[in-house]
Amino acid sequence: MLMTLPGYTLGRRLGGGPTCDVVLATDGRGATVAAKVLKGESEKNSFAVTLLRREAAAGLVVRHPHLVRVCDAHVDRSPYFFTMAFVGGKPAKTRLLAEGPQPVPLALGVARQMAEALSALHGNGFIHGDVKTANVLLPSPGKAVLIDLGFAHKPGELKPWSDRGHVVGTANYLAPELAVLPPTDTTAADVFSLGVSLYELLTGTLPYPGRSTTEVVKHRRHCDPAALPKSFPQDVRTVVIKMTDPDPEKRPTAKALVGELAGLQIATLGRRAA
Repeated sequence: MLMTLPGYTLGRRLGGGPTCDVVLATDGRGATVAAKVLKGESEKNSFAVTLLRREAAAGLVVRHPHLVRVCDAHVDRSPYFFTMAFVGGKPAKTRLLAEGPQPVPLALGVARQMAEALSALHGNGFIHGDVKTANVLLPSPGKAVLIDLGFAHKPGELKPWSDRGHVVGTANYLAPELAVLPPTDTTAADVFSLGVSLYELLTGTLPYPGRSTTEVVKHRRHCDPAALPKSFPQDVRTVVIKMTDPDPEKRPTAKALVGELAGLQIATLGRRAA
């Protein structure tokens, strides 16, 4: 991993994956940011470079309080990197592992903020491509920020790779229309993944678990909508079923979900208070 970048000093590693490292960084004015840096050998991988460029582009174009904000991009030549506003807090997935299922109003509030971020992305022509609880940071009580635009793209942009059989996304959250060839690549896939994430926030488990990616994808081709246990309010169960409908055309849009989830959050707060 590079220890310095043009205009930045790098600190500790925050995370990353097979092709990138995310590290704490300080710019020339002393501001703290997070830098996403393409690893050495990955600079020769055209797919990795393309994804980094698209991630930077989406983050520069779309601005929303519940979406990670890209500050600066250096993606035309080596070293390939961009910087983001540093968001503290832990991922929702980490909270689930530590605490288990979240209170219904809190889970709905996190999902509503994710829907707001997705609505902003979709309104600008982007698909997030990897909506899941691990990609939602909770920096302060009641606030959620959708992060990791690593698979962000416009409809059809991933066709060269999907034609070769590559599936982009995380298997346990993947919409069924992306698990077949040819895949149907629309914003509705993000809504499905959001529905799975909401189910997980409410129950602490995934509706479509599997022991392997192959098993999950095979199951997903024949999946039914995710049905919450009957102990949950019927209107909450209904919205999760709508979000995870196998038919992408029957799912609500992220924009429509914002109001619906907000209404449910208020209603469940009232029920709890009563």
